[in-house]
Amino acid sequence: MSNVRKFAAVNAKVRALEGQLLKDEDYYKLLLLNHVDEVVDYLRQETWYASILPEGRKIDIIELEGRFERNAFEKYEKLYHYFTDEYRAYFKVLLMRYEIENLKLFLRMVIRHESLLSITDHLIMPHIYSELDYDKISQATTVEALSAALAGSEYQQLLEYYKDEEPTRMMFYVEMNLDRLYFKKLSQRTEKLDPSDQKAVGEVLGRNIDMLNIQWVYRGRRYYQLLPEEILNYTLLNGRYFTYKRLKELCYLPNVEEVNRVLRASPYGFMFEQTERFELNLEILMDRYLYKLFDKLRMDYPMSITEPLVYLHRLEYEMRDLFTIVESKRYNISSEACRKFLIRELRG
Repeated sequence: MSNVRKFAAVNAKVRALEGQLLKDEDYYKLLLLNHVDEVVDYLRQETWYASILPEGRKIDIIELEGRFERNAFEKYEKLYHYFTDEYRAYFKVLLMRYEIENLKLFLRMVIRHESLLSITDHLIMPHIYSELDYDKISQATTVEALSAALAGSEYQQLLEYYKDEEPTRMMFYVEMNLDRLYFKKLSQRTEKLDPSDQKAVGEVLGRNIDMLNIQWVYRGRRYYQLLPEEILNYTLLNGRYFTYKRLKELCYLPNVEEVNRVLRASPYGFMFEQTERFELNLEILMDRYLYKLFDKLRMDYPMSITEPLVYLHRLEYEMRDLFTIVESKRYNISSEACRKFLIRELRG
């Protein structure tokens, strides 16, 4: 089947959904508002977000964020149904991210001796992907009980392997390995796509892995003083530029200054220019880079799987920008200061 026929329906749907995304003009108006309630009112009265916001009552920040996140998840599920075979399997792995974030939250709460029953009604549960028994999981009050509730899943082995570690270290090790599992599966599924889609998706996946590894190596060396072998052990595989050999060299450099020097000489050196508070902005710079990369890939690979992927990432970036704007109103941060933390770069 040609790409035109394969992606015609989903890309038509994506174009309709993209028409709902906020314009730069909406961003400017939101930035000029003074209170969280005014932001909600604008979204309710002037944008498509009206369809997911309750009418006639105030809404707190927790509920607002939950509605944004659920909307993004539902868009993933909606597009999932347009695909078959290996493409549907690929989208299933994308949904795995929600399950992994749930598991991280479960483990944190169990370690803190907090009841899981208090949160299960508010979680996004990817039933298309997941076969976990959330009712059974919600009864867990200990790590042992949580492990038992995960019996038969690939997650149980991870938990069992680290269950005797001190709680904080166990949390660290399990979270890192959950992320490694997700990206491993995503890489495996990418290799099953048609060659042109494999090239496009592999490009953005490899760049994303590169930047996550950069962030991990840099912070591991600068803030946590971890041993080089421990940092290397938890890097992600299948990066585009930072191969295993390059990552190993980076991890074993003698000091942070040398790490900085090598990173500045890499294709991602723009993130390490000596600008104000660049460490705080590192994640934002990474997201802005990916935002632009997705746009480029859509131009380079028309009528491909990049169309729905670009839309889904734009929606997620928009959601995160809205979180940033809402928080800026909550803490009386100026619109100019808030703009520095937005993923979308506004002109003027």
